[in-house]
Amino acid sequence: MNFKRYAALASLGLTLSGVVSPLLVSTTASASTKKVRVISVTKVTKAIYHGQKGNIYSSDKLTKKRYHMKSYPHTNWHATKQAIVKKHGRKVSLTYITAGKKKGWI
Repeated sequence: MNFKRYAALASLGLTLSGVVSPLLVSTTASASTKKVRVISVTKVTKAIYHGQKGNIYSSDKLTKKRYHMKSYPHTNWHATKQAIVKKHGRKVSLTYITAGKKKGWI
């Protein structure tokens, strides 16, 4: 008699965990995918840029990290554009930099 109860509870538990866990995953995934909205992009006079830390992204939407600035401590980056974006409710300034074939937003 006890074996049947334990088997029924175990199957019920597995069924509920299969139903509840996809709901938990979808809510956490949607919460972490906040979009970045580009407000303006302007050209700036070409200037040399040196940085010590931070990520260089492939687009001004900050979707994909392309390089890490700490890997290029002695590289002369040339800044040519500046963008104002809204990220997590705050306005952030980004700079478009290039060095040879490497380019991106920081």
